[in-house]
Amino acid sequence: MSVRIILIEALYSIYVLLQILVYPLLVVFAIVEVLKRWFRRLGCSRMPSLCGEVALITGSGRGLGRETAIALAKLGCHLAIVDIQEHLANDTAQFIAENYEVNTRAYKVDVRDYQQLLDLRERVTNDLGDVTILVNNAAIITMSSIDDPPVHEIQRMININFTAPVLTTKVFLPKMRELNRGYVVNISSLASMYPHHTFNVYGASKAAVRHLTSALRTELLEAKSAVKAITICPSFLTTNRRVNDVVKALKLNRILADLDGEVVAQYIVEAILRGETEITVPHCFIWLRRIVATLPAAATERLMAFIGGLVDPKCRENELAQALRTDDGVPFDS
Repeated sequence: MSVRIILIEALYSIYVLLQILVYPLLVVFAIVEVLKRWFRRLGCSRMPSLCGEVALITGSGRGLGRETAIALAKLGCHLAIVDIQEHLANDTAQFIAENYEVNTRAYKVDVRDYQQLLDLRERVTNDLGDVTILVNNAAIITMSSIDDPPVHEIQRMININFTAPVLTTKVFLPKMRELNRGYVVNISSLASMYPHHTFNVYGASKAAVRHLTSALRTELLEAKSAVKAITICPSFLTTNRRVNDVVKALKLNRILADLDGEVVAQYIVEAILRGETEITVPHCFIWLRRIVATLPAAATERLMAFIGGLVDPKCRENELAQALRTDDGVPFDS
């Protein structure tokens, strides 16, 4: 080992020791934060009103996005329904307009296209007002080992799942910062916390979303901004038939509760109202994640491999192949 490496290791060892010394203070701070969150969850603190706010939700033509739009409409939010499939966006907007006394508009947009997002901002501002709630929900999922999906599918998944939230945040956050209020809600996934070979690229894209949102929170805190950035990490939803088939093929339904879009939408709304920073659905998984995070990487990976090995390989191979088979060759909408 060279002298330079020894000096580098010694310097950073001192840094680690300093962190250990201040750790008790961090524990106290963490306890205070947990108590504050439970205080809010018990309804002991006044929650903000969302009535009159303008919410823009990507991928809200169906599934979780649609249910989130409906949940926010119930609270009096005006809705910008954004989806690549225009007929689905129109259907959601029409349903909300017929059932709730809020303004709503449907917009066909490819969230990967920065120019389309700039145009969207102008249209929504003219139609509904300034966006103060941004929900980055649009996502797709390709389930397979890393050597199976075509390269264009991998790139498409990364662009929709991660690049798009970066672009939408870049477009809509500046106005929120100017108003000094608003919410950026990014939908991640439990797959970002618990790696599995079937969800490798998808999980990585959602982990990037978690990191992005965490970094945004630190930036907003540093700027003393009242804008909130929230990460939602739900389990797999039963609203997507194909994803549900894969979850059953992998026997993950034995350890994961059935969740539909309506239930997760309620978690999202409560996270906004209670000022949460990051939640899992169900909540208990975030505590499990924190425990697992203290383990060495090798131990965590062996644990996930062990869980995967509980499924009979031949059964898993046959059922998974059937579940992954599609007639159109298009990745699953999340």
